[in-house]
Amino acid sequence: MTEATTTAKIKQERVPVTAFIGKDTRDALLRIAAEKDLTLSDILRAACNEYAKKNND
Repeated sequence: MTEATTTAKIKQERVPVTAFIGKDTRDALLRIAAEKDLTLSDILRAACNEYAKKNND
């Protein structure tokens, strides 16, 4: 398998993650995603990346 590249960086390999969240939380995230023209996965990836960065320093 070859790795996809962008102009400035190598695309990270992605792995599936499953989490159970409350329906109200999911609904709020879906509204935010729709307002920003994003997917739920985009929002969750950003949140996970931010959490990992904050707690890995």
